[in-house]
Amino acid sequence: MPHSGGGGSHSGGSSYSGGSSGGSGGSAKSYRHSSTPFTGGRAFVIYNRMNEPKVVYTDEPNYHEETTKGQYIRSVVFAVIAGIPGIVIMLLGLVTMFSAFSIGYKKTVVPEYVDQSIFIQDDYGHLTDAELDRLDQSLSAFRDHTGIIPAVEFTNDAAWELDYDDMESFAYNEYICNFDDEYHVLITYGYGAENPETGFNEFHYHTMWGDDLGKTAKKKDEDQLIDLLQKNLARANGDNVGDAMATTFDDYLAYYEAKGFTVDMENLGGGFAEFFFGLILVGAFVGTAIAVRANYLDGQKKGIRTYKIDGKPKMLKCDYCGCTYYAGTIGTCPHCGAPLKMEADG
Repeated sequence: MPHSGGGGSHSGGSSYSGGSSGGSGGSAKSYRHSSTPFTGGRAFVIYNRMNEPKVVYTDEPNYHEETTKGQYIRSVVFAVIAGIPGIVIMLLGLVTMFSAFSIGYKKTVVPEYVDQSIFIQDDYGHLTDAELDRLDQSLSAFRDHTGIIPAVEFTNDAAWELDYDDMESFAYNEYICNFDDEYHVLITYGYGAENPETGFNEFHYHTMWGDDLGKTAKKKDEDQLIDLLQKNLARANGDNVGDAMATTFDDYLAYYEAKGFTVDMENLGGGFAEFFFGLILVGAFVGTAIAVRANYLDGQKKGIRTYKIDGKPKMLKCDYCGCTYYAGTIGTCPHCGAPLKMEADG
């Protein structure tokens, strides 16, 4: 659908509006850990490299003091998968930043099915034949060089004000009623009565842009058209408006032809923000993978092993050397290597 490029009146000025959005978050479950029993907690026995045990009570179902190999592998895989969107965002940011730099302008390529005829509608016969001819030539030259198809509609303020609260709504309706594509730029101009207090002829105008013109006309280019319209239409003051429109498009074409090396700061800033956000995402997940690997290697170095206990922890002794251990954990004596009982005698 077309979008407004702004407009003005005999005194100038235009307005735009924006919106806001919000979001919500959540919280993760936390677990309790203690060296003493508590309701809902289970016992886990942790051995170090010296096979010295300690007991931890927790309500975490699969507690491990060390990072297990399975946890390590799952964390790395998750970090790689989760980091892919960050990489994609970084690449998109780079593309956006590079697109901010340009030499000259890029002509819009209009599909063959689009009617590229010059559209000039003068509802009340305000323009002379000479004005119509000159305006047609200026609009044609602009179309041939830029690919943008210009259209101009002249009406009276009293006419459009019967059905619309503002000229933007009128211009939007005229665009969708006259064009079934997104390759036109439509300017609606409304003649008004002379203001007896100021001596100015009241008038209003508005621009409506097709959404497929973004490669040729950026926001600053749309604003440039408004600047030229305001200058030339205010100077005409309701007389020879057709010539003022023709001059506007002559000047607008000269503006395009004079383009050299340009930097679109809006795209550059947006691309940098996108790239930086992607970099943060990638960095966060890479950092997570590095931290998990470090914890895994540290646990391997310290020889930490965690065992879940069913019921109350029971300390037993090796029948051969007297070394103590908890029932249901290690299978052989850490001192003499003898097989150990996994359960206490009844």
